[in-house]
Amino acid sequence: MVVKIGIVGCGGISYYHVNNLFQVENAKVVAFCDVSVERARKLRDYVYRYRELKPNEMVYEDYKELITSEELDGVYILTPHAYHFEQAMYALQHNLHVLVEKPMCIKPENARRLIEEAERRKRVLLVSYQRHYMPIFRYVKRVIGSGEIGNVRLITVRLGQDWIKPCTGTWRVNPDISGGGELIDSGSHVVDIVHWLVDKKPIEVFAHIYNDGAPVDVYSHVVIRLEGNITAAITINGNYKAIWMEEEAIDGTDGTVYIRNGRVSIVKEGQTRIPMRLPPGSTPDANFINCILGKEKNESPGIYGYIVALVTQAAYRSAKEGKPVKLRFNR
Repeated sequence: MVVKIGIVGCGGISYYHVNNLFQVENAKVVAFCDVSVERARKLRDYVYRYRELKPNEMVYEDYKELITSEELDGVYILTPHAYHFEQAMYALQHNLHVLVEKPMCIKPENARRLIEEAERRKRVLLVSYQRHYMPIFRYVKRVIGSGEIGNVRLITVRLGQDWIKPCTGTWRVNPDISGGGELIDSGSHVVDIVHWLVDKKPIEVFAHIYNDGAPVDVYSHVVIRLEGNITAAITINGNYKAIWMEEEAIDGTDGTVYIRNGRVSIVKEGQTRIPMRLPPGSTPDANFINCILGKEKNESPGIYGYIVALVTQAAYRSAKEGKPVKLRFNR
Protein backbone atom coordinates (compact mmCIF):
# COMPACT_ATOMS: atom_id res chain seq x y z
CA MET A 1 0.00 0.00 0.00
CA VAL A 2 1.23 3.49 -0.89
CA VAL A 3 0.39 6.05 1.81
CA LYS A 4 -0.56 9.31 0.07
CA ILE A 5 0.31 12.46 2.00
CA GLY A 6 -0.68 16.11 1.58
CA ILE A 7 1.46 18.88 3.05
CA VAL A 8 -0.31 21.92 4.57
CA GLY A 9 2.32 24.59 5.19
CA CYS A 10 5.40 24.58 2.98
CA GLY A 11 7.85 26.61 5.06
CA GLY A 12 11.30 25.60 6.23
CA ILE A 13 10.21 22.74 8.50
CA SER A 14 8.47 21.01 5.59
CA TYR A 15 11.86 20.16 4.05
CA TYR A 16 12.85 18.30 7.21
CA HIS A 17 9.72 16.18 6.91
CA VAL A 18 9.87 15.44 3.19
CA ASN A 19 13.55 14.50 3.49
CA ASN A 20 12.53 12.01 6.19
CA LEU A 21 9.74 10.71 3.97
CA PHE A 22 12.23 10.06 1.17
CA GLN A 23 13.62 7.33 3.46
CA VAL A 24 10.24 5.71 4.18
CA GLU A 25 9.03 2.93 1.95
CA ASN A 26 5.42 3.22 0.76
CA ALA A 27 5.18 6.97 1.48
CA LYS A 28 4.36 9.44 -1.28
CA VAL A 29 3.71 13.17 -1.05
CA VAL A 30 1.04 13.97 -3.61
CA ALA A 31 -0.17 17.50 -2.82
CA PHE A 32 1.16 20.76 -1.41
CA CYS A 33 -0.69 23.70 0.16
CA ASP A 34 0.46 27.10 1.36
CA VAL A 35 -0.97 30.62 1.47
CA SER A 36 1.99 31.39 -0.78
CA VAL A 37 1.44 29.35 -3.94
CA GLU A 38 5.03 30.03 -4.92
CA ARG A 39 6.24 28.46 -1.69
CA ALA A 40 4.06 25.40 -2.32
CA ARG A 41 5.42 25.09 -5.86
CA LYS A 42 8.96 25.37 -4.56
CA LEU A 43 8.46 22.44 -2.19
CA ARG A 44 6.66 20.46 -4.90
CA ASP A 45 9.54 21.00 -7.30
CA TYR A 46 12.01 19.96 -4.60
CA VAL A 47 10.13 16.70 -4.00
CA TYR A 48 9.56 15.98 -7.68
CA ARG A 49 12.73 17.58 -9.06
CA TYR A 50 13.42 14.66 -11.38
CA ARG A 51 9.93 14.59 -12.92
CA GLU A 52 8.07 16.86 -15.30
CA LEU A 53 4.97 18.43 -13.78
CA LYS A 54 2.27 20.70 -15.06
CA PRO A 55 2.55 24.30 -13.69
CA ASN A 56 -0.30 23.96 -11.16
CA GLU A 57 -0.21 20.23 -10.59
CA MET A 58 -0.57 19.19 -6.94
CA VAL A 59 -0.51 22.78 -5.61
CA TYR A 60 -3.23 24.48 -3.51
CA GLU A 61 -3.69 27.77 -1.69
CA ASP A 62 -6.65 26.55 0.42
CA TYR A 63 -6.10 23.56 2.71
CA LYS A 64 -9.79 22.64 2.54
CA GLU A 65 -9.57 22.38 -1.24
CA LEU A 66 -6.51 20.14 -0.94
CA ILE A 67 -8.28 17.84 1.51
CA THR A 68 -11.50 17.56 -0.48
CA SER A 69 -9.90 17.40 -3.95
CA GLU A 70 -7.12 14.88 -3.46
CA GLU A 71 -7.29 11.18 -2.61
CA LEU A 72 -5.21 11.27 0.56
CA ASP A 73 -4.48 8.95 3.46
CA GLY A 74 -2.98 11.60 5.70
CA VAL A 75 -1.95 15.24 5.98
CA TYR A 76 0.89 17.12 7.60
CA ILE A 77 -0.07 20.32 9.43
CA LEU A 78 3.08 22.47 9.35
CA THR A 79 1.54 25.93 9.61
CA PRO A 80 1.87 28.61 12.34
CA HIS A 81 0.61 27.56 15.76
CA ALA A 82 -2.77 29.31 15.82
CA TYR A 83 -3.93 27.42 12.72
CA HIS A 84 -3.11 23.88 13.86
CA PHE A 85 -6.39 23.12 15.60
CA GLU A 86 -8.77 24.17 12.82
CA GLN A 87 -6.72 22.52 10.07
CA ALA A 88 -6.07 19.28 11.97
CA MET A 89 -9.73 19.01 12.98
CA TYR A 90 -10.89 19.51 9.39
CA ALA A 91 -8.53 16.75 8.24
CA LEU A 92 -9.70 14.35 10.95
CA GLN A 93 -13.33 15.07 10.14
CA HIS A 94 -12.54 13.98 6.59
CA ASN A 95 -11.17 10.70 7.94
CA LEU A 96 -7.52 11.51 7.33
CA HIS A 97 -4.59 10.62 9.55
CA VAL A 98 -2.77 13.71 10.88
CA LEU A 99 0.82 14.58 11.74
CA VAL A 100 0.98 18.02 13.32
CA GLU A 101 4.01 20.11 14.18
CA LYS A 102 4.56 21.33 17.71
CA PRO A 103 2.82 22.78 19.57
CA MET A 104 -0.18 20.68 18.61
CA CYS A 105 -2.54 23.37 19.92
CA ILE A 106 -2.29 26.59 21.85
CA LYS A 107 -5.31 25.81 24.03
CA PRO A 108 -5.44 22.52 25.97
CA GLU A 109 -9.19 22.19 25.43
CA ASN A 110 -8.60 22.18 21.68
CA ALA A 111 -5.92 19.53 22.06
CA ARG A 112 -8.43 17.35 23.91
CA ARG A 113 -10.95 17.80 21.09
CA LEU A 114 -8.42 16.64 18.50
CA ILE A 115 -7.56 13.57 20.59
CA GLU A 116 -11.23 12.69 20.99
CA GLU A 117 -11.93 13.16 17.28
CA ALA A 118 -8.96 10.99 16.30
CA GLU A 119 -10.02 8.26 18.74
CA ARG A 120 -13.64 8.38 17.55
CA ARG A 121 -12.61 8.01 13.92
CA LYS A 122 -9.73 5.60 14.64
CA ARG A 123 -7.24 7.90 12.94
CA VAL A 124 -3.56 8.41 13.78
CA LEU A 125 -2.84 11.75 15.47
CA LEU A 126 0.91 12.20 15.88
CA VAL A 127 2.76 15.26 17.22
CA SER A 128 6.18 15.83 15.67
CA TYR A 129 8.28 15.64 18.84
CA GLN A 130 11.45 14.23 17.30
CA ARG A 131 13.21 13.65 20.63
CA HIS A 132 10.92 10.65 21.15
CA TYR A 133 12.76 9.05 18.24
CA MET A 134 16.35 10.07 18.97
CA PRO A 135 18.66 7.30 20.30
CA ILE A 136 19.96 9.39 23.20
CA PHE A 137 16.51 10.16 24.62
CA ARG A 138 15.28 6.63 24.00
CA TYR A 139 18.27 5.39 25.98
CA VAL A 140 17.61 7.75 28.90
CA LYS A 141 13.93 6.79 29.01
CA ARG A 142 15.00 3.14 29.15
CA VAL A 143 17.46 3.84 32.00
CA ILE A 144 14.78 5.66 34.00
CA GLY A 145 12.24 2.91 33.38
CA SER A 146 14.70 0.20 34.44
CA GLY A 147 15.09 1.73 37.90
CA GLU A 148 18.86 2.06 37.49
CA ILE A 149 18.91 5.54 39.03
CA GLY A 150 16.16 4.74 41.54
CA ASN A 151 13.08 6.91 41.90
CA VAL A 152 13.29 10.18 39.99
CA ARG A 153 13.02 13.21 42.25
CA LEU A 154 14.35 16.18 40.26
CA ILE A 155 14.55 17.06 36.56
CA THR A 156 16.49 20.13 35.48
CA VAL A 157 16.45 21.43 31.91
CA ARG A 158 18.32 24.36 30.37
CA LEU A 159 17.56 25.53 26.85
CA GLY A 160 19.43 28.37 25.18
CA GLN A 161 18.74 29.54 21.64
CA ASP A 162 19.47 32.60 19.55
CA TRP A 163 15.73 32.88 19.01
CA ILE A 164 14.42 36.42 19.42
CA LYS A 165 16.68 38.19 16.90
CA PRO A 166 15.96 36.00 13.83
CA CYS A 167 12.26 35.74 14.78
CA THR A 168 11.76 39.50 15.05
CA GLY A 169 9.40 40.68 12.33
CA THR A 170 7.96 37.20 11.72
CA TRP A 171 4.71 35.54 12.80
CA ARG A 172 6.56 33.92 15.72
CA VAL A 173 6.54 37.22 17.65
CA ASN A 174 2.87 37.91 16.90
CA PRO A 175 1.09 36.41 19.93
CA ASP A 176 -2.21 36.19 18.04
CA ILE A 177 -0.60 33.70 15.65
CA SER A 178 2.18 32.13 17.72
CA GLY A 179 0.39 31.97 21.08
CA GLY A 180 3.56 33.15 22.82
CA GLY A 181 7.30 33.23 22.47
CA GLU A 182 10.25 30.92 23.07
CA LEU A 183 8.40 28.88 25.70
CA ILE A 184 5.59 27.78 23.38
CA ASP A 185 7.90 27.48 20.38
CA SER A 186 11.22 25.65 20.87
CA GLY A 187 10.44 25.34 24.58
CA SER A 188 7.59 23.04 23.64
CA HIS A 189 10.17 20.30 23.00
CA VAL A 190 11.66 20.40 26.49
CA VAL A 191 8.29 20.70 28.23
CA ASP A 192 7.32 17.57 26.33
CA ILE A 193 10.51 15.63 27.02
CA VAL A 194 10.20 16.12 30.79
CA HIS A 195 6.85 14.35 30.79
CA TRP A 196 7.73 11.74 28.19
CA LEU A 197 10.87 10.60 30.01
CA VAL A 198 9.11 9.85 33.31
CA ASP A 199 5.51 9.36 32.09
CA LYS A 200 4.02 11.29 35.00
CA LYS A 201 1.20 13.80 34.79
CA PRO A 202 1.71 17.46 35.82
CA ILE A 203 -0.01 18.67 38.98
CA GLU A 204 1.07 22.29 39.48
CA VAL A 205 3.02 24.98 37.60
CA PHE A 206 4.80 28.11 38.83
CA ALA A 207 6.62 30.39 36.39
CA HIS A 208 8.58 33.60 36.02
CA ILE A 209 8.50 34.86 32.42
CA TYR A 210 10.07 37.97 30.88
CA ASN A 211 9.52 39.54 27.47
CA ASP A 212 12.42 41.97 27.88
CA GLY A 213 10.74 44.49 25.58
CA ALA A 214 9.67 41.97 22.95
CA PRO A 215 6.00 41.29 22.06
CA VAL A 216 6.36 37.71 23.37
CA ASP A 217 8.33 35.87 26.04
CA VAL A 218 12.11 35.56 25.72
CA TYR A 219 13.20 34.33 29.16
CA SER A 220 11.31 31.70 31.17
CA HIS A 221 11.81 29.77 34.37
CA VAL A 222 9.08 27.17 34.87
CA VAL A 223 8.78 24.84 37.84
CA ILE A 224 6.46 21.86 37.38
CA ARG A 225 5.30 19.53 40.13
CA LEU A 226 4.50 16.08 38.78
CA GLU A 227 2.86 13.06 40.33
CA GLY A 228 5.26 10.68 42.08
CA ASN A 229 6.99 13.43 44.11
CA ILE A 230 8.91 14.71 41.08
CA THR A 231 9.81 18.37 40.51
CA ALA A 232 11.00 19.65 37.14
CA ALA A 233 12.65 23.04 36.58
CA ILE A 234 12.92 24.37 33.01
CA THR A 235 15.01 27.46 32.27
CA ILE A 236 14.79 28.97 28.78
CA ASN A 237 16.96 31.73 27.32
CA GLY A 238 15.63 32.97 23.98
CA ASN A 239 18.47 35.48 23.65
CA TYR A 240 21.35 33.03 24.00
CA LYS A 241 24.57 34.27 22.43
CA ALA A 242 25.24 31.05 20.59
CA ILE A 243 23.15 28.98 18.21
CA TRP A 244 21.86 26.28 20.59
CA MET A 245 22.43 24.80 24.03
CA GLU A 246 20.37 22.07 25.67
CA GLU A 247 21.05 20.20 28.89
CA GLU A 248 18.97 17.80 30.97
CA ALA A 249 19.76 16.32 34.38
CA ILE A 250 17.52 13.62 35.83
CA ASP A 251 18.25 13.03 39.51
CA GLY A 252 17.10 9.77 41.06
CA THR A 253 17.49 8.37 44.54
CA ASP A 254 20.36 6.14 43.32
CA GLY A 255 22.01 8.21 40.59
CA THR A 256 21.81 10.91 37.95
CA VAL A 257 21.55 10.88 34.17
CA TYR A 258 22.98 13.85 32.28
CA ILE A 259 22.30 14.86 28.69
CA ARG A 260 24.55 17.66 27.50
CA ASN A 261 24.26 18.80 23.90
CA GLY A 262 23.72 15.32 22.57
CA ARG A 263 25.98 13.37 24.96
CA VAL A 264 24.74 11.20 27.80
CA SER A 265 26.39 10.02 31.02
CA ILE A 266 25.24 8.24 34.17
CA VAL A 267 26.67 9.05 37.60
CA LYS A 268 26.28 6.54 40.45
CA GLU A 269 28.26 6.31 43.70
CA GLY A 270 30.87 8.74 42.45
CA GLN A 271 31.48 6.84 39.22
CA THR A 272 30.61 8.13 35.75
CA ARG A 273 29.58 5.77 33.00
CA ILE A 274 29.21 6.71 29.35
CA PRO A 275 27.13 4.21 27.35
CA MET A 276 28.91 2.55 24.45
CA ARG A 277 25.77 1.63 22.55
CA LEU A 278 22.48 3.44 22.09
CA PRO A 279 19.18 2.03 20.80
CA PRO A 280 18.29 2.60 17.14
CA GLY A 281 16.60 5.84 16.20
CA SER A 282 13.74 6.74 13.92
CA THR A 283 11.73 9.81 12.88
CA PRO A 284 8.18 11.04 13.48
CA ASP A 285 7.60 10.60 9.76
CA ALA A 286 8.59 6.93 9.64
CA ASN A 287 6.47 6.26 12.70
CA PHE A 288 3.49 8.11 11.22
CA ILE A 289 3.54 6.07 8.01
CA ASN A 290 4.07 2.79 9.85
CA CYS A 291 1.21 3.61 12.25
CA ILE A 292 -1.10 4.13 9.28
CA LEU A 293 0.04 0.78 7.89
CA GLY A 294 -0.50 -0.92 11.26
CA LYS A 295 3.17 -1.81 11.63
CA GLU A 296 4.03 0.30 14.71
CA LYS A 297 2.41 1.96 17.69
CA ASN A 298 2.21 5.74 17.90
CA GLU A 299 5.32 6.91 19.78
CA SER A 300 4.30 10.56 19.93
CA PRO A 301 0.50 10.58 20.35
CA GLY A 302 -1.73 13.57 20.87
CA ILE A 303 -1.72 13.23 24.67
CA TYR A 304 1.74 14.82 24.71
CA GLY A 305 0.43 17.76 22.70
CA TYR A 306 -2.29 18.13 25.32
CA ILE A 307 0.18 18.01 28.21
CA VAL A 308 2.39 20.66 26.63
CA ALA A 309 -0.57 22.96 25.99
CA LEU A 310 -1.82 22.46 29.55
CA VAL A 311 1.57 23.23 31.13
CA THR A 312 2.43 26.11 28.80
CA GLN A 313 -0.85 27.94 29.36
CA ALA A 314 -0.56 27.36 33.11
CA ALA A 315 2.95 28.86 33.00
CA TYR A 316 1.73 31.98 31.22
CA ARG A 317 -1.11 32.32 33.71
CA SER A 318 1.19 31.77 36.68
CA ALA A 319 3.63 34.41 35.48
CA LYS A 320 0.79 36.88 35.01
CA GLU A 321 -0.82 36.20 38.40
CA GLY A 322 2.41 35.69 40.35
CA LYS A 323 1.31 32.45 41.98
CA PRO A 324 1.27 28.68 41.32
CA VAL A 325 -1.47 27.25 39.13
CA LYS A 326 -2.96 23.85 39.97
CA LEU A 327 -3.82 21.72 36.95
CA ARG A 328 -6.91 19.74 36.12
CA PHE A 329 -5.52 16.95 34.01
CA ASN A 330 -7.95 15.02 31.80
CA ARG A 331 -6.50 11.91 30.21
